[in-house]
This record gives sequence, structure tokens and C-alpha cells, in this order.
Amino acid sequence: MRRIVVCAAVLFMLLCGSAVWVYGESSVSPSSVINRIGPGTVRIRLEEPAFEPEKVRTPGESFSKDPRVRNLGDKDIYTFLEITVPAGIIRTVSAGKTAGEAARTDWFAFRADPSWKLLDTQMTDNASVYIYGFGQKLCPGEQTVPLFSEMKTVSYLDGTFPDGKELLIGIRARAAACEGLTGDLSEAYAACLAGTGD
Repeated sequence: MRRIVVCAAVLFMLLCGSAVWVYGESSVSPSSVINRIGPGTVRIRLEEPAFEPEKVRTPGESFSKDPRVRNLGDKDIYTFLEITVPAGIIRTVSAGKTAGEAARTDWFAFRADPSWKLLDTQMTDNASVYIYGFGQKLCPGEQTVPLFSEMKTVSYLDGTFPDGKELLIGIRARAAACEGLTGDLSEAYAACLAGTGD
């Protein structure tokens, strides 16, 4: 009997000591730490309802292309579109049918909607990348206005187009959760690239 009482007393002291240690550890926290982690998902979909990808384009032709982003997640987000337009050394033809000098030119042109802000342009010999941010946050279920509603193929001189080459316009949509960001589009885009939003 005495052995049971001693074991119970030792067990009681161990439990009390553990409880004091756990309480002491959990009650000490620095006052400068802020936890910004919350539940939710950032999910988007790139849509182009009016675009006909199979159609072959001719010089100077305008065609429907209307990239926009839909928020499929459950968080408010900032959205971005990266448009990659093929470029080359092209001899263009003006409206008066006068041939210009060969110069580096994008094969396609567009006019961005004012709701989108140009954040950056990167040019190489073969392409131009235009990075746009939508000017306001996008709530769950909402979609942006299209970045543009049409594109136009540059008017080029016969023989300029590279034989056997297909020109593709690349479009990539990105998003960053608004939570913890100041509203600056450049900061939000940097968050996307750093992997804190996508």
C-alpha cells in the first residue's frame, strides 16, 4: 500500500511540474510578433472568351483577343498579366503602302485598357514582355476587365516573315493575396515572384 501512495505522490509531482513548465513556456511571448497567417486559397483562371486560336492571321489584320483573370479562390487578390509578344527585324508597310526601314518590331500590337497599369517592359531580339497589374483588388468570384479587346498583326513587307515559323503570343496570369500588402502593385507583383503569391 505504501508503495502505491509513493508512486501516486511522485506521479502527482511530475504532472504538476510539467503543467507549471508548459504554462510558463506558453505564457511568455514577445510583444512584437504578429501572426498574419490565415486560412484561404489564391486560385485564378485566365480567360479569353472571344479569341479564336486556330485562325491564321494576315498582315495588318485586327482580331479579337480579350485576356482577363477570374478569382476562383476565397481571398481578395491583386492580379497580373504577362504578355509575351514575338518580335523580329521587320520591314513594315505604312498605310500609304510605303515600305519602312527594317527595324526591331513586335509582330502584334495592342492597346491596354486604362484599368491596367504597365509595371515593366522587357525586350530581347525575339520578344517583348509586357507586365501589367490590375488597378484594384479582385474579390472572390469577380473577374477583371480584359487587358485589351483586340490585337493587330503588324503590316509587313512580303518576304519579311520567317519561312516555316509560327508566331505565338504568350499570356501568363499571376495573383497575390491582398493580405499583408500595402496596395502597391509593384510590391504585390514582387510577392508573386518571391513565391508568396501566385
